[in-house]
Amino acid sequence: MRAFAVWQPIPGPNIAPHAYGSAKNSASLALFGNASASYDEDGTIARYEWRWGDNTPMTPKEYAWHKYAAAGTYLVRLTVVD
Repeated sequence: MRAFAVWQPIPGPNIAPHAYGSAKNSASLALFGNASASYDEDGTIARYEWRWGDNTPMTPKEYAWHKYAAAGTYLVRLTVVD
């Protein structure tokens, strides 16, 4: 009888990055986003994505300004990619 090797994935060193952001009102309807506390344990952050919750385009920066067209409550999301 012939033995066959079974393929199994080997866990890689890639660890998901950690997104930490803060947002602060700086003026009426304006928001400043700061993602400088984000980090990747096994590398560097390759991309930042701020989503402002008002159907405007994503902002791909570590530090970002956003001005809202109208007052309201918005869910702001920060995603980091390694």
